[in-house]
Amino acid sequence: MRGGTPEYQFSLAPGSRLPPGLDLKPADTISGSASEPGRYEFALHVRDASGQQAQQRYVLRVLAPAKPAAAPTAAAAQPAPIASAPMLGSVTPQSAAAARQC
Repeated sequence: MRGGTPEYQFSLAPGSRLPPGLDLKPADTISGSASEPGRYEFALHVRDASGQQAQQRYVLRVLAPAKPAAAPTAAAAQPAPIASAPMLGSVTPQSAAAARQC
């Protein structure tokens, strides 16, 4: 709601639901920890102190928790060998300056 007269009271519109684990506080806060992944559509309804009302639809996507990385094996924990290759050319300050001028 744009404008309006404070105090605002928020509620879920009929037929709307938040993801399990989340709650709407009437003063304007959604809090908690969503416990089920999925796509949730809901509408919030707001009423101001003078009785004006508004409603807005939202979509909230809850993702599954990331899986922890597996512990490295002894072989994976070893540093990788350093590969070497012959230099095909070199850059001097003069050649870099000349390249910038082109």
